[in-house]
Amino acid sequence: MTRLLPLLFLSPFVFAENKLFEKAAECSVLPDNKQLVVKSSTKSLKKEWEELTANVTSKVLARAFEELERLDSDYQVEHLFFEKITEDKSGVETKHVKARLLLNAVKDCEQENRTIASNEVHKLNTLEFNIGNASTLTLNISPPLRAKRELKLNDTSISNEKVFGAKFGQSFESVEAQYGRFSLVWPLGKNKLALLGRNHAFYFENNVLSGYRYSSSLLPMSLNNKIEIVSENVSLEVKNGDVVKLADGISKSELKSLKEEFKHLEFLSVGDALNDETILKVESLAIGKVNFGLSKLDLSCINANNISELPNLDSLNLIDFFDQKGKRNLLSGCNQQFVFSARGHLRAIELLEPWSVNNSMLFASEPSLNAFGNWRLFGLEKDVTIEHLKKLGKINVFMGVAEFSSSDGGWSGHFYLDDNRLVSGEIEVHTF
Repeated sequence: MTRLLPLLFLSPFVFAENKLFEKAAECSVLPDNKQLVVKSSTKSLKKEWEELTANVTSKVLARAFEELERLDSDYQVEHLFFEKITEDKSGVETKHVKARLLLNAVKDCEQENRTIASNEVHKLNTLEFNIGNASTLTLNISPPLRAKRELKLNDTSISNEKVFGAKFGQSFESVEAQYGRFSLVWPLGKNKLALLGRNHAFYFENNVLSGYRYSSSLLPMSLNNKIEIVSENVSLEVKNGDVVKLADGISKSELKSLKEEFKHLEFLSVGDALNDETILKVESLAIGKVNFGLSKLDLSCINANNISELPNLDSLNLIDFFDQKGKRNLLSGCNQQFVFSARGHLRAIELLEPWSVNNSMLFASEPSLNAFGNWRLFGLEKDVTIEHLKKLGKINVFMGVAEFSSSDGGWSGHFYLDDNRLVSGEIEVHTF
């Protein structure tokens, strides 16, 4: 008798018990749809963007099938997002691609031929949200010299005649060259405000150093937290030869000498829990002209309908500062923050919420000043509805955040929402 053995068919395609359907499949989304978000990333020094994108797409699809094994329903692809980032470390650029695959729980899918196997990556590459082929962008922004300089203080002493080696009466250019660069430069018409770190402010009247102020609360907190921290061992010089360290407590004899030497000096009692005592420290110090006139704001606002219309930012009146990562940033008068790479390339734009000037030494005379206007850019502005964003490209809303990709592929990012209105956002500029 002949025994018939069952034929085992080995398919080159491996499917999970639960199927994954293409975006084009006709499926019914489950009423209690629990959207599945699968993430993956990859980076390289030498590979091209296309190869990295292909690699991360394979990885995110494989991870999706791992997730499907533990779930109890079929899923359908909703969107695939790519975020492409260039990381600069010590002048070496690393390409970094992040992928985020959004899946919906579905049932009653009629087209069985619309499934995706674990190795059918090409079916993901045809998604309309695939922004891997972003348009090439050329901006009229050359790598700034300030970004290539290092801040270095050879002299950290302060007297009535000079600050960190720079004498009152020197030009802005000569002082900046002496320090390497400033941490922040704020244009004020013909005048300038410049900071070293967060605590040392220099006022240049008609391009000449005319005033200096020290305080731990110079800037509003929202701006202060963005600026780089500069480690210093600052000392105050008095005529009798004494040197008082700003970081140390002040003795009675030092207090007398300081009051005789500096006219505009304030002190603060600080508790020392370890020794159960209070010590006296310098709270603020002002030398020369310290009326910075920040109420006379003359900062530019950037108006552009798309990435290619952005002007030469270096030619405008913008706050120029270095953040905690050492990256150069430009801040406009409309809460638009432009973030640059170490080589001077525009990489991102942050659209900020309004911020208060309370508890800021530099704005002490203008406590109710609304320093900056609401952001606006690319046909969007603060508080417009999400419908305005939909007109510019593709969006996906999840947990109060709208992920976005422009129709021309020039930019992508996300916006934070309140009652379906745009509050703030972070934009990634695609310059490759």
